[in-house]
Amino acid sequence: VYADFTGKAASARGFDGNQIDAVARGRIWAGAAAKEVGLVDGIGGLEMAFGEIRTLLKLAPEEPLEVVEFPKPSRLEEVLKAFRQQGFEVDGTLADIRSSLTPKSSVVITAVADRLEIITPPTGILQMPAWQMAR
Repeated sequence: VYADFTGKAASARGFDGNQIDAVARGRIWAGAAAKEVGLVDGIGGLEMAFGEIRTLLKLAPEEPLEVVEFPKPSRLEEVLKAFRQQGFEVDGTLADIRSSLTPKSSVVITAVADRLEIITPPTGILQMPAWQMAR
């Protein structure tokens, strides 16, 4: 995974393998430090990124953009969101939620959750969620 990531980063940033390895070495760079070593072009938030996208696509500054998050939320995330939308307080991690259940309710809820496949962790390539811009 590391070699794949650093290879892609080197290619995208115009570095050779030795240069990226000298900078990376498993570290996480953020902000000004990442810019200083050439890992990012600039520092800003989503609005700045959206502005750059509009410029690259030759769109008007007021042109709306739709952000679609990938991968889609898990079934568990969808269920928890539905509970929150109905006014239930659902905070914390799955482990926090499970620890607050009684033994009997835990067995029932776990069986239902397993049946609905809402706690099975996703499998596949380790990567940041992708973003797709749509207009």
